[in-house]
Amino acid sequence: KRMIPKEVVEEAPELEKLWEEKAAREVGETMKKAKAMLLEAGIPEEQISKRVVQGSRSPADDIIKEAKEKGYGTIVMGRRGISGFKEFVFGSVTKRILNQAAGFVVWIVQ
Repeated sequence: KRMIPKEVVEEAPELEKLWEEKAAREVGETMKKAKAMLLEAGIPEEQISKRVVQGSRSPADDIIKEAKEKGYGTIVMGRRGISGFKEFVFGSVTKRILNQAAGFVVWIVQ
């Protein structure tokens, strides 16, 4: 669940709550824009689904698992994570998806 190092959260627990609130706002806006783009491209609303999971230890694994369990054919995701630091420390979710996504169409958007 921790996006901020454990040592920092122990010293200032309010930072974790602030981080989660900011991330939720940003993700919500991005999801609205993505849905609007898909609708504009002619994709029927009933074929569009979204799921936001907080606190995942392995977002790439969770995304692939969800796609397999629900029978999705396409995964759409951004090219970059929240920050260069996060990508450096945790690895690129997008790269991991591409390596594990056999049988899926993967769209990488900017």
